[in-house]
Amino acid sequence: MISRKLLIFVGVALFIAINFIVITMSSKESLPVSGIERVFISITSPFQLAVTKTICFTQNVWDTYFMAVLAVKENIKLKKQLGKAIELENRYEELELENLRLKKFVNFTGLVPDTYVAAQIVARDPSPWFKTIMIDKGTSDDLLKGSPVFVSEGIVGQIIEVAKNHSKVLLITDRNSAVDALVQNSRVRGIVKGNNEDNCSFVYALRKDEVKEGEMIISSGLDQVFPKGLKIGRVLKVTKVHSKLFQEISIETSVDFDKIEEIFKKKRYLAGDDMLRASVINNLFSDPDIDGIICARGGFGAIRILDHLNWKMIKQNPKPFIGFSDSTAILLSVISETGTPVIHGPTVVSIANAQKETIDSFYKTLLGSFDEIKVTDGQIIKSGNGTGVLRGGNIATISHLLGTRFQPDFKNCILFLEDIGDTVHDASDKNDGKYY
Repeated sequence: MISRKLLIFVGVALFIAINFIVITMSSKESLPVSGIERVFISITSPFQLAVTKTICFTQNVWDTYFMAVLAVKENIKLKKQLGKAIELENRYEELELENLRLKKFVNFTGLVPDTYVAAQIVARDPSPWFKTIMIDKGTSDDLLKGSPVFVSEGIVGQIIEVAKNHSKVLLITDRNSAVDALVQNSRVRGIVKGNNEDNCSFVYALRKDEVKEGEMIISSGLDQVFPKGLKIGRVLKVTKVHSKLFQEISIETSVDFDKIEEIFKKKRYLAGDDMLRASVINNLFSDPDIDGIICARGGFGAIRILDHLNWKMIKQNPKPFIGFSDSTAILLSVISETGTPVIHGPTVVSIANAQKETIDSFYKTLLGSFDEIKVTDGQIIKSGNGTGVLRGGNIATISHLLGTRFQPDFKNCILFLEDIGDTVHDASDKNDGKYY
């Protein structure tokens, strides 16, 4: 096969030769034009024209081919550059959106003095039976099992499994989730239960209570897991059936669980995990060099360690245990499990700023010298006289002990209740009228 380049070369050479012959033969200065020359020119002219057009056409095709090849290469190069530009644009958009989300985190965490750990969601449970996510933080970041997880919009869930660098979070929409909650305006209490759907149910709200659509549901803090006041969702629908004791209430969660990518949790939510904190209490009771135990603070989450305390050992090593607020769980459990008297009194933090009368009364109580207690302010619910053992504590904590093995026995006792921001009506509702 003759190559295309050879054909072009031969054609060009032939064209030049013919033109040279014609020019030479047609030159008026050298030789006169004869009849034979005219006939030769007439014969060769069409061939000359055809060769010229062929060469021009071939040249155009050749130039177009090279231009097309170059255009294809340039097109491939430009497509790559365009792809990189689009990728960079997407990254910038993602960074901008992430920046907006993190700004919400900063604004939220700036409202409270606690330290928070931010984490990214790295996996979601694909099954319809569980609503869990996996985050990229674990024990190496001081995360504990049972710790609450939330975003600026509201509660997400709580940690149920912890590894070194990852943790599994149970969402509040899971059917195994329950959050003690209340209606923000009316303070009606109930439990937010998940149902493996996008929305949750607000259960155990009495039919007599007024709950309106659109009202905000917040955490009550009484479950010893979620801090008080965090948003959970708004009431979607309220149904009252006369034959049922409780209302049927559905709520729309404040958090869109399909769109969240980052979460945060309170760092060192408690002083330690439940087993660690229980072991500290056990060691304090078993140590013969310790004569008494006074709580440093109120003891949020104390109710979680009751099952881990060594009650047999505590009974064999009785000593004064002093505290109030959430420590009521341990105080009343010591009485019910061991029969040892306890002191519902100030903590290390509160006694530092206590009045002189409080400090004097506290020291006298420790020494076994009891003064008469006079109540000058307060509301008399029912007047009269009575005698009995003084027993009580924080009303919110006591309400959570009801129905458990640690439920206190108030029979033939003089009951006292303490809490902040509760009315007599609220206290009665919390305990189904058991105290009044």
